[in-house]
Amino acid sequence: MGEYSYLASLKNKEFLILQKLCNNSIPQNQKEKLQKDLEETRNEIEKLG
Repeated sequence: MGEYSYLASLKNKEFLILQKLCNNSIPQNQKEKLQKDLEETRNEIEKLG
């Protein structure tokens, strides 16, 4: 996978995580996991930027 495709997939993943975090009906432990995933995804995006 090219670097651009990888970056695009990371941005897509970031967007999907943010959508899930906007859902107020998810349990707190799931929100915490999503926040951790979001942080890791953003760190990976930053490395490529």
